[in-house]
Amino acid sequence: MLTPLIRTEADKDKILKALKEYEPTYVKGSIEATARIAQNYATATKHANETLRRLLPYGLPELDDNDERNKWLTENCMTFSTVGEAIDFLKSLSDIPNENT
Repeated sequence: MLTPLIRTEADKDKILKALKEYEPTYVKGSIEATARIAQNYATATKHANETLRRLLPYGLPELDDNDERNKWLTENCMTFSTVGEAIDFLKSLSDIPNENT
């Protein structure tokens, strides 16, 4: 549940090192490693949504204005993922139960 800033190459290297502790075979673009990581999508979605919630006190706009929200996220260089919201949205269009509710 960390939200470290990822602004420099050193920050990226630190995150990649932490990722490789969980998935030693990970390299960018590896379908096999990504598939293994994706098995934990419910937890990842929960954490991504929590990360966004923690940005609200810093001024993150609500979802009702996506353009303004995306601009804020990009300009403020915060660590975030909107993948959880995308997964929740796609699930809302189907009969798949949502683990986050």
